[in-house]
Amino acid sequence: MYIFFNLTGIFFVLLSCVSCTKEVFPNDVPAPARVNVVFSPGGLGDQGYNDLILAGFLKLRLAYPDVCFIFYTPESVEEAETIVTDWIAAPAGSSDELFVLASSDYEDMISGILDGQSRYDSPDTGKDILLMESRNRGSLPILTLRISIYGASYLAGLSAAEHYGDRPAVVVGANPYDEPVLSAVYGFMDGWKSVTATGIDTVFMSTDWNGFIMSEEAYRMTGEWAQTYGFVFPVAGGTNNGIYKYLREYPGSMKTAGMDTDQSYLCSDIVGSVLKHIDRLVYDAVGQWIETGDIAEQGYCGLA
Repeated sequence: MYIFFNLTGIFFVLLSCVSCTKEVFPNDVPAPARVNVVFSPGGLGDQGYNDLILAGFLKLRLAYPDVCFIFYTPESVEEAETIVTDWIAAPAGSSDELFVLASSDYEDMISGILDGQSRYDSPDTGKDILLMESRNRGSLPILTLRISIYGASYLAGLSAAEHYGDRPAVVVGANPYDEPVLSAVYGFMDGWKSVTATGIDTVFMSTDWNGFIMSEEAYRMTGEWAQTYGFVFPVAGGTNNGIYKYLREYPGSMKTAGMDTDQSYLCSDIVGSVLKHIDRLVYDAVGQWIETGDIAEQGYCGLA
């Protein structure tokens, strides 16, 4: 895993160099746009949500070869804050720039940075910020997009209860403060309860973003959960891989679901997957920004 991430980092650097070769443009020809993306700390390689976001941006890279794409993979929210603060402080260049915060983990951070400020609107400075998975309750001068998976998770809970409701279930979330996680947690629980009176519990791995990168802890805890529960619904990013690993090694211990992508190949006890096509939303929304300099409406998608 260590080698993988280092190679990935090298790939990003090379990609950026290819995309951002310095050129001189005539006065009447605008310089190519720049898109900066900060991924969730430790998120890439989760075989789910974060990898889907990357796939969306790589498709954009092919569709818009003149646009400069720069990717950051910080090790913590604090490191991400430094990256964002430096970008905001830098003077606007000759090209429009979009800074994408590809995780709801960054909502409090960007709220603290931009509170009371309005100087980053694209018409004024050519610099925009896009925060993913946010309602923007603070009315910050940013763009947002999000997907609610309550409906899809509700159907997953209903189906799981119909087929495996003879034993209790457990829902495993990354942390209790992440709105997208809670949407899936509540959706599954409501679906489960609509079919059976068999108990259902919730477990949160952490109180912050670390809950998405705790696969080793999840592996250990799955052995404990299997003693009580017949179904586990994981909503914890890369942490989910620890659950799938345990069930590969001890098949039949309990049933589970894939998250964000079709993950049925990861173990035989995955009986279905909740799909979250964030790659399509990224492609459409950021593609619109590249072509028009704006995203017409705050993106929000639900059950399709």
